[in-house]
Amino acid sequence: MDEISFISGRDRCAAWNFDANGDAFAGARGVPCVVMAPEFAGTRDTRALMDYARGFAAAGLHVVLFDYRGFGGSGGSPRQLVSAARQRRDYRGAIAAARQLPSVDPERIVLWGISLSGGHVVRDGAEQDYTDVAGPSWRNEVCARTALEVAFNRPITFVARVRCPLLVQAGTEDRIAPLATARRAAARTGAHAELREYPIDHVDVYTEPAHQRILADQLDFLDRHLSPIGPRRDPNTSAQWSHW
Repeated sequence: MDEISFISGRDRCAAWNFDANGDAFAGARGVPCVVMAPEFAGTRDTRALMDYARGFAAAGLHVVLFDYRGFGGSGGSPRQLVSAARQRRDYRGAIAAARQLPSVDPERIVLWGISLSGGHVVRDGAEQDYTDVAGPSWRNEVCARTALEVAFNRPITFVARVRCPLLVQAGTEDRIAPLATARRAAARTGAHAELREYPIDHVDVYTEPAHQRILADQLDFLDRHLSPIGPRRDPNTSAQWSHW
Protein backbone atom coordinates (compact mmCIF):
# COMPACT_ATOMS: atom_id res chain seq x y z
CA MET A 1 0.00 0.00 0.00
CA ASP A 2 1.57 3.26 -1.18
CA GLU A 3 0.61 6.85 -0.37
CA ILE A 4 -0.23 8.85 -3.49
CA SER A 5 -2.10 12.08 -4.18
CA PHE A 6 -3.86 13.91 -6.97
CA ILE A 7 -5.24 17.39 -7.59
CA SER A 8 -8.97 18.04 -7.56
CA GLY A 9 -9.98 21.65 -8.09
CA ARG A 10 -7.23 23.60 -6.34
CA ASP A 11 -6.63 21.07 -3.58
CA ARG A 12 -4.66 17.91 -3.11
CA CYS A 13 -6.52 14.68 -2.35
CA ALA A 14 -4.75 11.99 -0.34
CA ALA A 15 -5.05 8.42 -1.55
CA TRP A 16 -3.65 4.94 -1.13
CA ASN A 17 -2.64 2.73 -4.02
CA PHE A 18 -2.94 -1.01 -3.41
CA ASP A 19 -0.92 -3.01 -5.95
CA ALA A 20 -2.50 -6.02 -7.63
CA ASN A 21 -1.31 -9.39 -6.38
CA GLY A 22 -0.76 -11.64 -9.38
CA ASP A 23 -1.95 -11.43 -12.97
CA ALA A 24 -5.45 -12.93 -12.80
CA PHE A 25 -6.91 -9.83 -14.48
CA ALA A 26 -3.84 -8.76 -16.47
CA GLY A 27 -4.30 -7.92 -20.13
CA ALA A 28 -2.18 -6.52 -22.91
CA ARG A 29 -2.48 -2.97 -21.53
CA GLY A 30 -2.21 -3.78 -17.84
CA VAL A 31 -4.44 -4.52 -14.87
CA PRO A 32 -7.86 -3.01 -14.03
CA CYS A 33 -8.07 -0.52 -11.17
CA VAL A 34 -10.87 -0.13 -8.62
CA VAL A 35 -11.41 3.51 -7.57
CA MET A 36 -12.97 3.68 -4.10
CA ALA A 37 -14.16 6.42 -1.74
CA PRO A 38 -15.95 6.40 1.63
CA GLU A 39 -19.62 7.07 2.24
CA PHE A 40 -20.99 10.49 3.21
CA ALA A 41 -18.40 12.03 5.61
CA GLY A 42 -16.24 8.93 6.01
CA THR A 43 -12.49 8.60 5.63
CA ARG A 44 -10.31 6.12 3.78
CA ASP A 45 -8.82 4.69 6.98
CA THR A 46 -12.13 3.07 7.88
CA ARG A 47 -11.04 -0.48 8.58
CA ALA A 48 -13.76 -2.17 6.54
CA LEU A 49 -13.01 -0.03 3.47
CA MET A 50 -9.38 -1.05 3.72
CA ASP A 51 -10.47 -4.68 4.01
CA TYR A 52 -12.43 -4.38 0.76
CA ALA A 53 -9.44 -2.74 -0.92
CA ARG A 54 -7.10 -5.48 0.28
CA GLY A 55 -9.57 -8.11 -0.93
CA PHE A 56 -9.59 -6.63 -4.43
CA ALA A 57 -5.79 -6.36 -4.46
CA ALA A 58 -5.40 -9.97 -3.30
CA ALA A 59 -7.62 -11.07 -6.19
CA GLY A 60 -5.37 -9.31 -8.73
CA LEU A 61 -6.80 -5.79 -9.06
CA HIS A 62 -5.16 -2.42 -8.47
CA VAL A 63 -7.03 -0.18 -6.03
CA VAL A 64 -7.06 3.57 -5.42
CA LEU A 65 -8.82 4.50 -2.16
CA PHE A 66 -9.01 8.24 -1.48
CA ASP A 67 -10.27 10.90 0.92
CA TYR A 68 -12.60 13.60 -0.37
CA ARG A 69 -11.48 17.22 -0.18
CA GLY A 70 -12.14 18.56 3.29
CA PHE A 71 -11.88 15.14 4.94
CA GLY A 72 -9.17 12.93 6.41
CA GLY A 73 -5.75 13.43 4.88
CA SER A 74 -6.92 15.56 1.97
CA GLY A 75 -6.63 19.33 1.74
CA GLY A 76 -9.41 21.75 1.05
CA SER A 77 -11.80 23.89 3.02
CA PRO A 78 -14.26 24.22 4.53
CA ARG A 79 -13.59 21.04 6.45
CA GLN A 80 -16.36 18.46 6.90
CA LEU A 81 -18.51 19.83 4.07
CA VAL A 82 -20.45 17.05 2.33
CA SER A 83 -21.06 18.28 -1.20
CA ALA A 84 -22.23 15.65 -3.67
CA ALA A 85 -21.07 17.75 -6.62
CA ARG A 86 -17.61 18.27 -5.12
CA GLN A 87 -17.27 14.62 -4.16
CA ARG A 88 -18.14 13.56 -7.72
CA ARG A 89 -15.42 15.88 -9.02
CA ASP A 90 -13.00 14.22 -6.61
CA TYR A 91 -13.97 10.84 -8.05
CA ARG A 92 -13.13 12.12 -11.52
CA GLY A 93 -9.76 13.35 -10.27
CA ALA A 94 -9.07 9.93 -8.74
CA ILE A 95 -10.02 8.20 -11.98
CA ALA A 96 -7.62 10.38 -13.95
CA ALA A 97 -4.86 9.62 -11.43
CA ALA A 98 -5.57 5.88 -11.54
CA ARG A 99 -5.28 5.85 -15.31
CA GLN A 100 -1.76 7.27 -15.03
CA LEU A 101 -0.48 4.61 -12.64
CA PRO A 102 2.12 2.19 -14.01
CA SER A 103 0.67 -1.18 -15.04
CA VAL A 104 -2.95 0.04 -14.84
CA ASP A 105 -5.10 -0.53 -17.92
CA PRO A 106 -6.68 2.93 -18.43
CA GLU A 107 -9.67 1.42 -20.24
CA ARG A 108 -10.62 -0.92 -17.38
CA ILE A 109 -11.52 1.34 -14.47
CA VAL A 110 -14.03 0.18 -11.86
CA LEU A 111 -16.00 2.72 -9.81
CA TRP A 112 -16.85 1.50 -6.29
CA GLY A 113 -19.14 3.32 -3.90
CA ILE A 114 -21.24 2.72 -0.82
CA SER A 115 -24.31 4.59 0.43
CA LEU A 116 -23.97 8.22 -0.76
CA SER A 117 -20.86 7.41 -2.79
CA GLY A 118 -22.80 4.62 -4.48
CA GLY A 119 -24.96 7.38 -5.93
CA HIS A 120 -21.85 9.23 -7.04
CA VAL A 121 -20.59 6.29 -9.11
CA VAL A 122 -24.01 5.81 -10.70
CA ARG A 123 -24.11 9.43 -11.84
CA ASP A 124 -20.48 9.47 -12.96
CA GLY A 125 -21.07 6.20 -14.80
CA ALA A 126 -24.02 7.83 -16.57
CA GLU A 127 -22.24 11.08 -17.44
CA GLN A 128 -18.81 9.70 -18.33
CA ASP A 129 -17.81 7.04 -20.82
CA TYR A 130 -16.71 4.21 -18.55
CA THR A 131 -17.30 0.90 -20.04
CA ASP A 132 -14.48 -0.56 15.13
CA VAL A 133 -15.65 0.60 12.14
CA ALA A 134 -14.78 4.30 11.94
CA GLY A 135 -11.24 5.24 10.93
CA PRO A 136 -9.07 7.30 13.29
CA SER A 137 -9.26 10.43 11.11
CA TRP A 138 -13.09 10.40 10.94
CA ARG A 139 -14.93 13.25 12.69
CA ASN A 140 -18.52 12.78 13.81
CA GLU A 141 -19.71 16.09 12.34
CA VAL A 142 -20.48 17.78 9.04
CA CYS A 143 -21.20 21.36 8.00
CA ALA A 144 -24.82 22.33 8.63
CA ARG A 145 -25.32 23.35 5.02
CA THR A 146 -24.67 19.74 3.99
CA ALA A 147 -28.36 19.05 4.59
CA LEU A 148 -29.38 21.61 1.98
CA GLU A 149 -27.49 19.88 -0.83
CA VAL A 150 -27.92 16.24 0.16
CA ALA A 151 -31.70 16.65 0.19
CA PHE A 152 -31.62 17.40 -3.54
CA ASN A 153 -29.08 14.72 -4.52
CA ARG A 154 -31.01 12.34 -6.82
CA PRO A 155 -28.59 10.02 -8.67
CA ILE A 156 -31.46 7.67 -9.61
CA THR A 157 -32.59 10.25 -12.18
CA PHE A 158 -29.41 9.53 -14.16
CA VAL A 159 -29.31 5.74 -13.87
CA ALA A 160 -31.09 5.02 -17.17
CA ARG A 161 -28.11 6.60 -18.96
CA VAL A 162 -25.60 4.11 -17.51
CA ARG A 163 -24.13 1.96 -20.28
CA CYS A 164 -21.39 0.14 -18.41
CA PRO A 165 -22.03 -2.99 -16.28
CA LEU A 166 -23.54 -2.02 -12.91
CA LEU A 167 -23.71 -4.15 -9.76
CA VAL A 168 -26.28 -2.94 -7.21
CA GLN A 169 -26.02 -4.53 -3.76
CA ALA A 170 -28.78 -3.72 -1.29
CA GLY A 171 -29.82 -4.68 2.23
CA THR A 172 -33.39 -5.86 2.68
CA GLU A 173 -33.34 -4.43 6.23
CA ASP A 174 -31.70 -1.12 5.27
CA ARG A 175 -33.40 1.78 7.07
CA ILE A 176 -31.30 4.53 5.44
CA ALA A 177 -31.03 3.59 1.75
CA PRO A 178 -34.42 2.04 0.89
CA LEU A 179 -34.44 -1.31 -0.88
CA ALA A 180 -37.18 -0.07 -3.22
CA THR A 181 -34.86 2.62 -4.56
CA ALA A 182 -32.12 0.08 -5.29
CA ARG A 183 -34.62 -2.11 -7.11
CA ARG A 184 -35.82 0.84 -9.19
CA ALA A 185 -32.25 1.79 -10.05
CA ALA A 186 -31.46 -1.71 -11.29
CA ALA A 187 -34.71 -1.91 -13.25
CA ARG A 188 -34.16 1.45 -14.96
CA THR A 189 -30.63 0.49 -15.96
CA GLY A 190 -31.94 -2.62 -17.69
CA ALA A 191 -29.69 -5.39 -18.95
CA HIS A 192 -26.53 -3.57 -17.83
CA ALA A 193 -27.43 -4.01 -14.14
CA GLU A 194 -27.34 -6.87 -11.67
CA LEU A 195 -29.18 -6.60 -8.36
CA ARG A 196 -28.15 -8.65 -5.34
CA GLU A 197 -29.99 -8.43 -2.05
CA TYR A 198 -28.80 -9.36 1.43
CA PRO A 199 -30.70 -9.68 4.74
CA ILE A 200 -28.71 -6.83 6.34
CA ASP A 201 -29.05 -3.23 7.55
CA HIS A 202 -27.15 -0.21 6.22
CA VAL A 203 -23.85 -0.57 8.10
CA ASP A 204 -23.68 -4.37 8.15
CA VAL A 205 -21.59 -4.26 4.96
CA TYR A 206 -18.66 -3.37 7.21
CA THR A 207 -18.84 -6.45 9.44
CA GLU A 208 -18.85 -10.22 9.17
CA PRO A 209 -20.38 -12.36 7.85
CA ALA A 210 -21.83 -9.88 5.35
CA HIS A 211 -18.46 -8.37 4.39
CA GLN A 212 -17.00 -11.60 2.99
CA ARG A 213 -20.15 -12.51 1.09
CA ILE A 214 -20.48 -9.05 -0.46
CA LEU A 215 -16.79 -8.98 -1.43
CA ALA A 216 -17.09 -12.44 -3.01
CA ASP A 217 -20.06 -11.29 -5.08
CA GLN A 218 -18.17 -8.17 -6.18
CA LEU A 219 -15.16 -10.22 -7.27
CA ASP A 220 -17.43 -12.63 -9.15
CA PHE A 221 -19.00 -9.67 -10.98
CA LEU A 222 -15.62 -8.11 -11.81
CA ASP A 223 -14.20 -11.42 -12.97
CA ARG A 224 -17.04 -11.87 -15.45
CA HIS A 225 -16.72 -8.34 -16.84
CA LEU A 226 -12.98 -7.60 -16.62
CA SER A 227 -11.06 -10.83 -17.20
CA PRO A 228 -9.36 -10.53 -20.62
CA ILE A 229 -9.90 -14.23 -21.41
CA GLY A 230 -13.23 -14.80 -19.71
CA PRO A 231 -14.08 -15.79 -16.14
CA ARG A 232 -11.32 -17.61 -14.28
CA ARG A 233 -12.88 -17.91 -10.87
CA ASP A 234 -14.95 -20.88 -9.75
CA PRO A 235 -18.53 -20.13 -10.91
CA ASN A 236 -19.73 -21.35 -7.51
CA THR A 237 -17.65 -18.77 -5.63
CA SER A 238 -20.54 -16.48 -4.79
CA ALA A 239 -23.04 -19.30 -4.35
CA GLN A 240 -21.14 -20.67 -1.39
CA TRP A 241 -22.06 -17.47 0.47
CA SER A 242 -25.77 -17.81 -0.21
CA HIS A 243 -26.61 -19.48 3.10
CA TRP A 244 -25.59 -17.67 6.27
